[in-house]
Amino acid sequence: MGLRLVFSILKPVPRAFARAWVAEALAALPGDAPRTDPADSWQYRLGTTELRVVAGAETINITDQAWRFASSIAARHNLLHLELRAQEGAHWDFTLFRGTDVVADFSTDVGYFDQDEHAPRPWKEGDLTTFADAWGIPAPAVAPYLFDWRAHPQPRRISSTDKCEVGDVGQIFDFMRVLGIEDPLSHPDQFTLAVPTWIGYYRK
Repeated sequence: MGLRLVFSILKPVPRAFARAWVAEALAALPGDAPRTDPADSWQYRLGTTELRVVAGAETINITDQAWRFASSIAARHNLLHLELRAQEGAHWDFTLFRGTDVVADFSTDVGYFDQDEHAPRPWKEGDLTTFADAWGIPAPAVAPYLFDWRAHPQPRRISSTDKCEVGDVGQIFDFMRVLGIEDPLSHPDQFTLAVPTWIGYYRK
């Protein structure tokens, strides 16, 4: 299996408030344990999940599988919430939320998970203009990246400054840069969180 990562990106977040908003959300966890019947084999125990966080000029980028944690911050402060996903080393996609509402849902390869040839593609919900307006970026800046790879499979770099070609899941980092998001994986200001989490398990 190839690269599989999920980046939870929140905007707008003033850098001066980023750590405080993260700490505020952390303090509210883990919350009540999910209810289960004591006789059931499926139970929950309290554990921790490690998340990596980078505070940018106006974003928080949280890696990996941080949807619930990021959603709680977004809800508290009325933020945009972008779930940007590298899928199975094969392609990348994203969903943009405002609160619990989906603003836009895009994939570079809808057919990877949905074999229905009539499924909407590449936008499963929303469109280029809706996404660009919500994020606050000119549509022409992002449009060259937002198409179905199967429709134009020729390997090429969208920009001369890109590190990866069309068809390479690593292009997700080039797209991040266009959105004004720094690569979080090797960022010098990255910090880690041990997030209290209810973890499901089968009791023997």
